[in-house]
Amino acid sequence: MKWNTTCSTFVWTLLGLVFTLSPWQGNAQTKVTINHKTQRFIGGVSELNRNKFFNLHAKANDAELNAFYEEYNVGQGRGFWGPLSESKRKGFAVGTYPNSTVNDNSTAEKDVFRYVGTEHPKSAFLDEMDVDKAADWAVKYFVDEVSVNDRPQFYEPMNEPFVHAHDFYEGKWITEDEIRVKRRMADLFAAIGKKIHETPSLGKMKVVGYSAAWPSMEIHDFAHWEENMKMFMDVAGEHMDGFSTHLYDGVNITGQNNIRSGSNSEAILDLIETYSYLKWGKVKPHAITEYGVITHGFDDDYTDLESVQSVKGINHMLFNLLDRENVIDISIPFITDKSKWHLNAGNNYQPYGAALFIPTNIGEAEVKGWRYSPRIHFYELWKDVKGKRVQINSDNPDIQTHAFQEENTLYIAFNNLDDNSQTIDIEFVENLDALKSITKKSLRIYDDKQEEMSITTLNESISSLELIGGETCILAYHFEEAPTLTSAMVEQKYYAPEHIKAIQSNQTNTFTFNGVDTDGTQQVILHMGIGRKHDKSKQPTIKVNDVMITVPSNWKGSDQAHRDDFFGVIEIPFDSDLLKANNKISVTFPDEGGHISSMILELSNEKDISIGMESVEILLPNNTIGSAEQVSIDLKYTATTTRDLVAEFWSSQQWLGQATKTIDAGSGTQTLRIPLQNAPTIGEKYIIKASIRPEGKSWQYNLATDQKNDVIAVEKGDTFAANFTIKDESEQILEGAIITIGEEKKTSNSEGNISFSELEAGEFDFSVELSGYTTYNSSFTISDQDLSIPVVLTLTSEAWVNAGDDQTVESGDLVTLTASTSHNDEFVTKWSSSSSILIENSEALSIQFTAPEVESETAFVFEFEGTREGLTEYDEVTVTVTPNSTDIPTYALNIEESIPFYPNPVDDIVNVELKDASDVIFFTSNGQKVRTLSLAKGLQSINISDLQKGIYFLKITSNNLNILYKMLKN
Repeated sequence: MKWNTTCSTFVWTLLGLVFTLSPWQGNAQTKVTINHKTQRFIGGVSELNRNKFFNLHAKANDAELNAFYEEYNVGQGRGFWGPLSESKRKGFAVGTYPNSTVNDNSTAEKDVFRYVGTEHPKSAFLDEMDVDKAADWAVKYFVDEVSVNDRPQFYEPMNEPFVHAHDFYEGKWITEDEIRVKRRMADLFAAIGKKIHETPSLGKMKVVGYSAAWPSMEIHDFAHWEENMKMFMDVAGEHMDGFSTHLYDGVNITGQNNIRSGSNSEAILDLIETYSYLKWGKVKPHAITEYGVITHGFDDDYTDLESVQSVKGINHMLFNLLDRENVIDISIPFITDKSKWHLNAGNNYQPYGAALFIPTNIGEAEVKGWRYSPRIHFYELWKDVKGKRVQINSDNPDIQTHAFQEENTLYIAFNNLDDNSQTIDIEFVENLDALKSITKKSLRIYDDKQEEMSITTLNESISSLELIGGETCILAYHFEEAPTLTSAMVEQKYYAPEHIKAIQSNQTNTFTFNGVDTDGTQQVILHMGIGRKHDKSKQPTIKVNDVMITVPSNWKGSDQAHRDDFFGVIEIPFDSDLLKANNKISVTFPDEGGHISSMILELSNEKDISIGMESVEILLPNNTIGSAEQVSIDLKYTATTTRDLVAEFWSSQQWLGQATKTIDAGSGTQTLRIPLQNAPTIGEKYIIKASIRPEGKSWQYNLATDQKNDVIAVEKGDTFAANFTIKDESEQILEGAIITIGEEKKTSNSEGNISFSELEAGEFDFSVELSGYTTYNSSFTISDQDLSIPVVLTLTSEAWVNAGDDQTVESGDLVTLTASTSHNDEFVTKWSSSSSILIENSEALSIQFTAPEVESETAFVFEFEGTREGLTEYDEVTVTVTPNSTDIPTYALNIEESIPFYPNPVDDIVNVELKDASDVIFFTSNGQKVRTLSLAKGLQSINISDLQKGIYFLKITSNNLNILYKMLKN
């Protein structure tokens, strides 16, 4: 499947070294500065978590999909099914449900599968429904009815419900009915979220909503915000783990044509974050469960040209989302799997426009094979990118950047939001010591011709780069050894409580920022969100603590002229010397109209590099705490040197007490006991905060933090101890067994004993694990006295499977893999591989196959599994395939030298438009010359129907040209 990416006219430049870049004529000059030895933190996050960003909008598996997930390091993102749809499938009318009594009353948390589960409103909602009954059934479904594969980490009860509100009342677009139905929809989200959160075994699930399809917050002087997202946050927000939004360039379901890429998407997310922080004292995370481009101006039938347009917008928005990783739970570009549901007679068997896989025989009822659509370029661009962030800055808001370091590789990503070409000057603060080479990936997308995806290799560093409008480019710098990170830069956002402030002519709006950490501040940016008519000023007079600052006239992305109003964020840098711990920022516009939607202060502070190596986590308490004048907090930590470990106890309004313990370098657990002036009020909610910081320093120097909200104070009862003794079946004492109760783990001593103290009356689940023994799961109940609990562990059977030794072979070799097991007659066995290699007789112990043709040394992993008595054992073996020894000609390809060459893949006739008389030579993938032609200048059609299926290289040479193309013969 990999080489089906060549269905579009993009070229992979193979094995060549490009010595210089040929500049395009740019319309602007941009400077990008990189300090690859300074680690960058967004909040407390530096490491790129790929599963937050690189997902497929699907929940499906088959051979092609599994190979795609593995090769491109991509996760499954979203699936349409859940409890409300299942109830309907069982024959119950919407709003009525099966028996919702939960059978599994264990409090042990059930595992979840990382994807977003959502449902269609028509299967989930009814105007007069009982939302509490729906919530009861949802809990029953996720506890008793499904396995981990169908228990989503993120549950979004309805997809884009508000734009379907008119489906649930008579008539269309009746204001009072719209408001009423949307409120009832929010009630359903709230009821489900509340019930799931009250169910301990579903503690790993998160509930998100409302999946806003049309987040044009500014419409009607922000009435859209008030009636939709704000209303949802007010009604259901307390019971949501995050807020889901759909961001599209174009028209999604309804509304005007939006280009959300750039400042508009920034303004939408900034407003949601601001209101979240105002209500709950924290930013509840975003779940961007769809984003992309809604295309227009194309014919009904599928084309690669239309398909690839979405990738431009996806890349634009990704750079925004990457800057918010600390407040992003998941994001899913709207790229679907095969979307087989769309391949029907009503659609003339045309592929779904968002599909990643499309039939090789478009327009026919029976699919004969699958190939990648050009949307694969998004995943190809980003598939290798990972690691810790490093500092990077662009002086042009239209040039978005990110940088990551993973071991010996530094990845630098550039994206041009402008429609015009941009020249970028690249400047490194530190020397690029021991640089070996640079791999450049570039994607250029056009409105009227097929895209150009190129991968080239450079043998030295470059000082400038040219990006055409909308282009994304990733440079991977390969070093002899990993650069050493010597400092850290931590970005922290402060949210002004003032928001949606009406703009009056020459009248000042004031925004407050208190408790600002100014220690080590290197850079300050004010993010001003505004919604105004296009003829109104976007450059107000702004004063920071009474000192005027300069407001730029440029912002991310377009001027938004396609929209009725401007709604966007303007980023305003200013001198950090103007800041104090408590600040007032005044904003005065010369004209009337519109609103200031949000004001956010972002600081970049230089910190100790060890910040990325410290951690703290609250283990206990969980959701409740006993009401007493002393509360106990169990913390887990990692420290690089002597540190202070701090636990704090807060009401919703104020600090109530804290405890501090100085710890040595290392990892471990500590119990901190916080003295309080008064016992917490029973039934009230409290906040527990934990931090690790340099010895003797204040909270402003925190290196890592953790926090638990909504901890309810309950009546504190007597506490008791559970004393365990661990033995085997022959009464031998077992040392080193690990017992887990909730989040707390302890290990048996040399006498086989473990004791858990300060347990309140109640029922507790526990497990006992020891290598070589079957895991012991049980529970106990403490009522009015200490307990002695004997545990007998049983030896596991000595069952095993072995996939054999790793091998290295050449392309074309016959490979034999022979596995073995401990109980051959009792195991049911199976070989599998995520590669495209066909495995015959996969259930046999021994299999054979021919090593495939490869361009370079390639590792193929084969997994062997054996199942016996319900238990499955796994092993794997790696077969490394090297190219055969025949030399393949290699040449550098400069994009400016490319000539028209199509189609690719090809069936019988390949067309080449030659600029001069040329020699055309065909090679097999292992270097065998199969055809040589001397052709005249002009369009030449070459019949290759007699060539076998497979990969070929097409060499074209003339007096002025020497090019090598890769071609797939169907």
